[in-house]
Amino acid sequence: MSDPTAAWRRAFGSRRAGTLKNRPVAWEAFLRWLEQAEATARPSGPGIVLQHFQERFEGGTLYKTTSNSFLGSLFLLEQVGQVLPADRLSSDTLITEAVKSWSTELETYAPAVRQAPMFSIAILLALEITLVRTGTPPRLRFGCFMLLIMVWSALRRDDLQSIDPSSLSLSQLGLKFTLRRTKTSGPGKKLGALQGFILRAVSLSGYDWVAAAWGVLRSDDFNWPRDFLCVHLDENWAVASHASRSLKGSLHWLEQFFGSCTPRSIKGNGAFRRPHTWFRVKPWRSGRAIRQGMSYLHLQLRLAQVIHQAQSAICTSLLEGKPKPGYIEEELLQELNEFGVARGLTNGLLIRAHSVLEASSTSQPSRCR
Repeated sequence: MSDPTAAWRRAFGSRRAGTLKNRPVAWEAFLRWLEQAEATARPSGPGIVLQHFQERFEGGTLYKTTSNSFLGSLFLLEQVGQVLPADRLSSDTLITEAVKSWSTELETYAPAVRQAPMFSIAILLALEITLVRTGTPPRLRFGCFMLLIMVWSALRRDDLQSIDPSSLSLSQLGLKFTLRRTKTSGPGKKLGALQGFILRAVSLSGYDWVAAAWGVLRSDDFNWPRDFLCVHLDENWAVASHASRSLKGSLHWLEQFFGSCTPRSIKGNGAFRRPHTWFRVKPWRSGRAIRQGMSYLHLQLRLAQVIHQAQSAICTSLLEGKPKPGYIEEELLQELNEFGVARGLTNGLLIRAHSVLEASSTSQPSRCR
């Protein structure tokens, strides 16, 4: 090919940008060690690879995913570099079996993997109320919508950029959109484009936040042609450019959103008559997984009926506490309280601020106030 750049793009196939970014990171530590130990940038055989990882294992710097990530990087380099299959170290039996052995041993003694905590119900209520307030800046309302769509569609953070804005449509039933590509679907994968649905009846506050979000999306700030959803906002919440956000940029954008939200009194029904410190715990949430409420399998099945039933069942459980005992937040709020106390907040402050579910009793299930 006359264009080397185009040739390199084709050589890496249809791999996701995030995958390609992680491969050099996993390779870099081995490359630095190899240059010092062997004065070369290419391993001479299985022995040198095993020596590197054995030294790291004995030194306590080998973690359970390190060796597998290295094998992925090595496989990519050998494939793109057109190394003959018989000469590839990434498929060498001695290396692959040693990696399995190290990974198994490290996983055995590693701390148990903890599930990322979910948002409290108070946070979801705050997002809905902020979104429907017409006096709130449109870009801040857009941020609330991004978080709510991730929650109710069970999306990864980087899946936001795969939503095709031109596919968004609102009906009396709800919001419909198309995911062009995710980690497990899209061009070149067994699953093609996926359909997402959010019922307009999905609301904990009683407001039609889906319709409010549609109005924000149709505003001049966000209604312009693009093939990604999350726009590039600067520190002042202005649209900085029309370029797509990277995964790292999306994380910074979420941290910026949480940092901009301050406690305020919301007058109205009994649940909102006192000031709430909903957004006083930015570090506790901004780096956490946002999937919650529904299994990602629902989205993969692309069955609108299943999605609608799941969303309705979640709302019924939260608002009415059925089936008993409803949704219990006790462990989540206790963890949140411990986080706040460790950072100087009054003991019990965050529990009171986030408690919007009525306590369970023998006659009444837990439900949203």
